[in-house]
Amino acid sequence: MKAVLLDLDETLFDHRHSCEAGLSAVRERYPDLQQKSVEQLEGQFYLLLNEMHHAVLQGRMTLEEARLERFRLLFHSCGRDLRPQESQEIADLYSQVYAVSRRSVPGAVELLTSLRTRGVQIVVLTNHMTHVQVDKLEACGLTALVDHLVTSEDVGVQKPDPAIFRHALQLCGARPHEALMVGDSWSADILGAQAAGIPAVWLNRRRTPIPDAQTAQEIFELHELAPSLNLYLNL
Repeated sequence: MKAVLLDLDETLFDHRHSCEAGLSAVRERYPDLQQKSVEQLEGQFYLLLNEMHHAVLQGRMTLEEARLERFRLLFHSCGRDLRPQESQEIADLYSQVYAVSRRSVPGAVELLTSLRTRGVQIVVLTNHMTHVQVDKLEACGLTALVDHLVTSEDVGVQKPDPAIFRHALQLCGARPHEALMVGDSWSADILGAQAAGIPAVWLNRRRTPIPDAQTAQEIFELHELAPSLNLYLNL
């Protein structure tokens, strides 16, 4: 195996941890949200984030517009309509706490370090704006452990389009069977890898039912990947 392709958010970067920290801070300051638990808010915010994320990547919204709209809709679901200035203040509070709470997913540093010692190229393959993902890698101390960062912004297409996977393979000089994709999104990471002919491992940290056990191996934590790596590396 020449290369391992890894998603960033919720695979190497613990987005959920930072998100819950940010939402907890907002919920504590604004009682309107206290009718819902942090877990309920995070679940709703996760759906809004995915919806807005696609709009941003497609150029239908700016990153800032999406940031404010998420909170407007979140508060509206709790019976409060925010004024524009309130949306800005809430979004700023969330972003500040999110930033200081950034961390890698447990096992990420150990996994990347192990791959590098074995001479395997590491590619982070992500649907996001490049500067945002560069900042996350730096904040988590992962930059020096990554050989290539491939973003949908730079390539011009998003996962699950096979073209972005082929671009990553070209950077590594690897053929599909010489690589492995690891990610948390079934639709973007697993089905995208399948379309590109790349074996895939689904990191299911939310422990949702696997759509098709024949399509990819399932793990719940990154440290569970070690036996599979030994198999792929023929060790």
